[in-house]
Amino acid sequence: MNINALYESVTNSIIKEMEAGAVPWVKPWKTPRNHGSVMPHNLATGRPYSGINIPLLWGAADAKGYSAHEWMTFQQAQMRGATVRKGEKGTHIVFTKQLLKKEDDEERSFSMLRTYNVFNVAQIDGLPVPKEVEELPEPVRHERAGSFYQGDQREV
Repeated sequence: MNINALYESVTNSIIKEMEAGAVPWVKPWKTPRNHGSVMPHNLATGRPYSGINIPLLWGAADAKGYSAHEWMTFQQAQMRGATVRKGEKGTHIVFTKQLLKKEDDEERSFSMLRTYNVFNVAQIDGLPVPKEVEELPEPVRHERAGSFYQGDQREV
């Protein structure tokens, strides 16, 4: 996907939501406790996504009803013995990096841009089932938070 097609795709997505009466960047993003963070992250690397990728992945998860915010590339799924279900479509994200090029003793900075397709874990078969996260009783949570705040991390 070239950069203009990506810009057009993002713009069209935002316009579509606004015409439907929603403002895409103002939403009560929620996720069930057993699915971890509401911030999109790469399940294979554990790294959180940043920049424009966050609203792109939030929007895709919202539009397709994904409850988890965990994503990975086709190749990352394959490397874990999992498979993307036939017919599933990926979500376009971008990777940018500042590079320095030296020409005639002069350094010039420029941006490199690459696009990738990622798939939500709901589109992938064969991944290990995530463990249920046990919610501790409120008094225990308060006690642990207090211990952490006081600098005693043994209980955390």
